[in-house]
Amino acid sequence: MSFRRRLLVLTLGLLGCSDAVVTTRRPEPPGPGSPAPTRRSDWIFQDVTTWSQLALHPTRAIEAGITAIDIDDDGDDDLLGPAAGRCEVWLNRGDGSFWLASTVGEGVESESAIGSVFVADVTGGRALDLLLFTINALEVHEGNGDGTFVKRQSVRPDSASRGLPVVLTFGDFAYRGQLSLFAGVLANNLESLDVPTLPDLCALGFDPASAGKPESFFVDPVGGRPAQQYDVAPPDGLDLDLNVQSAMSADLNGDGLLDLFVGTEGFERDRVFLGTGKGAFVEAGEALGLDGKTSAMGSDLADIDGDGTPELIVTDHFTDGGGYLWEKDDAGRYRNTAGERGLSDLGQYSPWGVGLIDFDNDRDVDLFVVGGGAMLSGSCNGPVQERVYFENDGTGHFTRRTGTDGTGLDTTAYGRGAAFADFDGDGGVDVAVSGVGVAPQVLRNDLQRGGWLSLDLEYPWYRPAVGAVITVKRGDVALKRWVTGTPSWGGSSSLRVHVGLGDWPSVDAIDVRWPHGETQTFDGAASGDRVTLRYQTKTR
Repeated sequence: MSFRRRLLVLTLGLLGCSDAVVTTRRPEPPGPGSPAPTRRSDWIFQDVTTWSQLALHPTRAIEAGITAIDIDDDGDDDLLGPAAGRCEVWLNRGDGSFWLASTVGEGVESESAIGSVFVADVTGGRALDLLLFTINALEVHEGNGDGTFVKRQSVRPDSASRGLPVVLTFGDFAYRGQLSLFAGVLANNLESLDVPTLPDLCALGFDPASAGKPESFFVDPVGGRPAQQYDVAPPDGLDLDLNVQSAMSADLNGDGLLDLFVGTEGFERDRVFLGTGKGAFVEAGEALGLDGKTSAMGSDLADIDGDGTPELIVTDHFTDGGGYLWEKDDAGRYRNTAGERGLSDLGQYSPWGVGLIDFDNDRDVDLFVVGGGAMLSGSCNGPVQERVYFENDGTGHFTRRTGTDGTGLDTTAYGRGAAFADFDGDGGVDVAVSGVGVAPQVLRNDLQRGGWLSLDLEYPWYRPAVGAVITVKRGDVALKRWVTGTPSWGGSSSLRVHVGLGDWPSVDAIDVRWPHGETQTFDGAASGDRVTLRYQTKTR
């Protein structure tokens, strides 16, 4: 579109605090009163939801997500999610059990119902802010650093643009020291689809173009720090006339600049918008080889084979042959290697949330996927599905592991989001899973594991430090991790960078390439350490 669509920005931050919506924190109730359940490595992941006391209310929203992040900055990752029109904030006691500390939102399942919950420091105040994506607006709630918030902004498209609020991602695409936001929207008028009856959507397939394309939107902070107002005009080169289900900020062509991956809904080619470093974009997905037509859901990026170059996984609702695992060839073009890498088993699922994470701490990333059938309308619903785990053999080839009877992987639902964090501080990354009409589930990582490091990045301009690259070194071996904007689907995951060490007792050094391109080297650390890597400002 050559013109710039006008969006309505309701600025609450300029009002006095007495006029703003302020949440309050509830008193903490007693904990579980019993030890955590005995570990069962044969289960791989154990469902500890009941013991954890998490009772986040189910939501009927078909885009129900979940967020796992340290919202009160006490060192433990917490849980946040949409629930009956509100966002519930469940704080971690430090042992992997939770208590309901506050609620944010109107509390009604209506046009203002919350679809997705994301977290980042977008106001520049250092505390983490809450981003609630509703059918009515994108709401910015400024964090107080203790699990409570003050509503500051509401960014709302005009009525012609409205659709289902699905996904947010963020990054400093203009390198100004502030995060910009991309808000992906999906058409919600299924009744307009050009098929005889709604069940034919499942039986025959459909043309998503007949449902229309609500315009997603891009939000830039203006006026310095802390941000008080936002510009909502789309940047040059960013096509917003898409049905969007997935988005992630990452460097996708290896030039050191932050790019934007946008996963489209309905068998269209996903888009790769390469950043210019000045806030503009150039679409280059097809030129880079990403020519698959998908109904994209989640995405993540990691080095699966240890060659220092990241691969991109995109879960596909109507997958064929295992979805898409995009791997670069020697010429820098991507090709889909999902089948040859052992992921063909995903072809029987409709996967959503996804994580490429070293769950067994053996120095290579494994794969966790949430299965979840389509929920289009009444009799047109697909089957409920379980969670799926693949172990990496160290060369980038994956083998599915299912666990014995009783594993938390076997729970079936219309699964949606997956958020990843070490909730109990034992060095194993756990998973929170959301679904439609069911309460979120906490899956504790019970795998036999090697050593690990947990890295906290302190970047003075914003959190998370989207675009940072961490390299952990021992001898002539290097392990790389990338900080991306909102991997997986439907929420944010822990800000801590997890690195499995296997049998390494320590590492020699840690390099951090910060988002603006500067690289700094930090001392080594011992296995089991939690290390803060603080950006060192140069002095003259």
